[in-house]
Amino acid sequence: MSRAEYLKVVRPVVRYFEDQGLPVIARRDKHDVKSAWILQGKDEFGTSLEGSEFTQLDVLAFSWNSDSPITTKAVECKLADSPGKSIELVLGQAARQRFLFDQVYVAVQSGEIGNRQSMLSDLGLGWISVDESGSVDIRRNPEHKRSFDRDRYNKQVLPRLALPLTFLDSFGPPIRYGETRRGGIWVAKELTKDPGLHVQMSGWFDQREQSSFLGLNIEHKETFRRILQQHLDLAKVSLMLKELDSCRYEIRLQKDLTPKARNAQDIPIELKNRTDAKELLDKIDGLLQERRFRPHFFIVRRFVTGRDLKRDQVYHQVEEVSADLKSLITYLKEISEKHDA
Repeated sequence: MSRAEYLKVVRPVVRYFEDQGLPVIARRDKHDVKSAWILQGKDEFGTSLEGSEFTQLDVLAFSWNSDSPITTKAVECKLADSPGKSIELVLGQAARQRFLFDQVYVAVQSGEIGNRQSMLSDLGLGWISVDESGSVDIRRNPEHKRSFDRDRYNKQVLPRLALPLTFLDSFGPPIRYGETRRGGIWVAKELTKDPGLHVQMSGWFDQREQSSFLGLNIEHKETFRRILQQHLDLAKVSLMLKELDSCRYEIRLQKDLTPKARNAQDIPIELKNRTDAKELLDKIDGLLQERRFRPHFFIVRRFVTGRDLKRDQVYHQVEEVSADLKSLITYLKEISEKHDA
């Protein structure tokens, strides 16, 4: 994608859908204002058909009503010498997206496209026109075609988009997201107002396991240092960890390469007793001495997903996990207040 294509077509389309209150996954320019985003991230949404390489969708806007599946608006963008030529170049990409998304558009610069309108009609594709000022005009609405594949949608789209939508329901915007280019996703919400203490509620979809996980996440070195500087009540923390462990939460510590390279493998750290706060903090302290790595600690539970998952089902799971983790999160917030004092 050229910078001109991004500025003249992609960015106006993203803003058009965000102005309607829809979360959007799309490429972002580093100069765009993050505070205006409902979702904060720069990755496009990647999908794969029949074991093919992942391809990235230019713009994906989506929403979720209580009694219906997630509604998706997928947009492939192109900027060529003329609107008609742009349509021709993007048509194949857009046609493939019909298998996974219920509403698919092409977005091009403003102008007439001649007989390409009949091509769009045959394929059931919508048409978005963007003029020089960045004004967006929906020239043609998409139609639902038989090519939409509900099974593929349930595997590649539903469990991934359920996470940001439910986080928005539970915690409100903005929600951070990433790693959507190759079939996965993570989402995160900061739980403290202190910019130096990064304690997050996080969720992610593991494409290999076809499973989602949800829980508490800490991975910033400075946050670990601040926690270690406090005189923690180790017995109290150990008791909270034991309670979570008994509720089938996974307590994990690993070390991540920093900066994290593409396809870099995280390294699990063995814990003799994962509910022993002293052992855990000693291990974290040792990891902080390694320059090329950072500690990464999380307490998570498998996040139940399934075919035609409904909004209320997922929302209740997030609320349940939030309630289970409340005592530990409150304690970490108290640490923050003590540090500031």
